[in-house]
Amino acid sequence: MNNIIIEPISFEVALKYFTNQWTELPTPGRESNFLVRKVQRDDSNVLQFQNSKGRQSFVDESHWKAVMGRMEDLPADERMMTSRYSMGKRDTHWKECPNRVFTPYVPAVVRHILEIE
Repeated sequence: MNNIIIEPISFEVALKYFTNQWTELPTPGRESNFLVRKVQRDDSNVLQFQNSKGRQSFVDESHWKAVMGRMEDLPADERMMTSRYSMGKRDTHWKECPNRVFTPYVPAVVRHILEIE
């Protein structure tokens, strides 16, 4: 496992690393895996996610930018913590989380891209 610092990246850069074929990635905590691919939706490219239970959702550019803003606000050592990107009652949770199930996968996509660069 690489010991890299997770930094925000643009949605445009992220899209370049995916095709319409599913890519399997580990979740932020590396305890299970999820799938991600690039698809066309409403005349634009988005990332489609599928969790281990088969549930699917999409992340568009505005969702991505919200997560990157959250990531930028977090200390580097908290950027891969799932709880920092999910809704909850604690101060460390993200009250404005766009999607409580799939938003925490976005930092894992960033990690994947930074690890292969």
